[in-house]
Amino acid sequence: MLLALLAAASACEPSLLSRFASPSVPPLALTVLSATAENAGGTYVGAQVTMASRSPPAAWTRVLEHPELQDDWHPKALGTERVERIEGTDFYQRTGISVLGFTIRRQIIARVHWITTTAERMQSCWYAGEPAAFAARVAAYEEGSTWQEHGYGGWTISGQPGGGSLVEYQVWVESRGIPSPLVSWGVKRTLPTLLDAFEVHVAELQAGAVVSPSR
Repeated sequence: MLLALLAAASACEPSLLSRFASPSVPPLALTVLSATAENAGGTYVGAQVTMASRSPPAAWTRVLEHPELQDDWHPKALGTERVERIEGTDFYQRTGISVLGFTIRRQIIARVHWITTTAERMQSCWYAGEPAAFAARVAAYEEGSTWQEHGYGGWTISGQPGGGSLVEYQVWVESRGIPSPLVSWGVKRTLPTLLDAFEVHVAELQAGAVVSPSR
């Protein structure tokens, strides 16, 4: 998804993030694709969401390049239990997704790694950071949930001739003993909610309906 530029980015995993084709025009409706791949001795489940957005790339870039505009909007429908900006573009996030009566909790240090930004196109990726580096800071709220130590994701926002953007997001999660079909089902179920909520958040910021934090 992140095309050739991703191959030069050591912080992200190019063989995973390039498995989904990047469409040239927005789909008629929000589209979700999924895949499973072996990587570095582990089984990863990936999903890609593509959608049309009325907001221009600059509006998306404004949010994606400024973490302080992201840590107050995560929809509860995703099972998000806590989001904390630790330092710079390092985030702590804990989720608890209920599946068939069981709640699967995961926590992750997501480290954002920017690829490239232009007026009409923005590409970025994130990867799972090393939890030990922030152990002291997150000890107060990690609650013993299982760490997701391996994972990757990325955004591609492309301007469209008629205005608006083609928005792509994908994520790859190591299954870590959970059956891949179950992980795939959970990811595919939550990502549309993520994109829909993020679209509303970006549009509100663009319209000035939300006052950006001063920090």
